Amino acid sequence: MKRELLIKLRGSKSQEELAKELGISQQFLSAIELGIRNPNVKLMKKLEEYFKVPMEELFPDIFLNSNTTKRDVKKEEVS
Repeated sequence: MKRELLIKLRGSKSQEELAKELGISQQFLSAIELGIRNPNVKLMKKLEEYFKVPMEELFPDIFLNSNTTKRDVKKEEVS
């Protein structure tokens, strides 16, 4: 599953440029954007801080399965 928001937020910056700033390879960033690989929590936090967007929005496929909505998650937190 392609992570469109990551690609959109990267904007005109190349994968190579962003990868260098994050301390990862361009190939790894590409695999993350394409949904082939998942970042570890430390890298998710770096991306969250870099883009100023919660990691749950950057990686909805990791935090929510296809049968769960954000509202369902919030209900479970309250219960």
